[in-house]
Amino acid sequence: MAESGASKFIAERRTEIRINDDCLVPDKQLLLRYTGLDPFRVAKKITESLRPFFHVSKAGWNWYRLNWDASDDPILFFSRWWVVKRYSHFSRMHIEIKVQGSVSKTTNEGQFTMTLNARIRTEWKGVGMWPLTKLAWELYSYFFYNKARMSFIENCRNSVNEFVNEVKRAYSLETGHAAAVAVG
Repeated sequence: MAESGASKFIAERRTEIRINDDCLVPDKQLLLRYTGLDPFRVAKKITESLRPFFHVSKAGWNWYRLNWDASDDPILFFSRWWVVKRYSHFSRMHIEIKVQGSVSKTTNEGQFTMTLNARIRTEWKGVGMWPLTKLAWELYSYFFYNKARMSFIENCRNSVNEFVNEVKRAYSLETGHAAAVAVG
């Protein structure tokens, strides 16, 4: 089907404004460490609890990468998950979880390190000339939306910290700082 001239013009003139705010500043990420029995099962249980904890649908959660190297002992694994939760029409919370670890073939004991990154992504899509679109967003943002965006960032930080504390209690994980002190 051929595209009409008007819709083609609108598609060409569409502009976007994107703002990414880190929720966990100044650290940018949280680090958790587990040592014990069946680390892959523990990591999987933790990430399966993401969806109910953050109250997102199946479309807001995904396990999108799993690498497994069973050619040697210990078995090495790496996986990644993400969670996306909508706060408003313009803003979403994005959490990315990375897990890297190893498990012994003989004893089923091992370890993993989990990192969590969280940010608020605000996107505003407009149609028209860039200076007018930018001006419209800046006025709307200044008078109305900045306060909401700051509350989204605070809510994101509190939610992630609460999730990490719950996981630490349930599975006896150490934070990155405690893990570094224990090793060093």
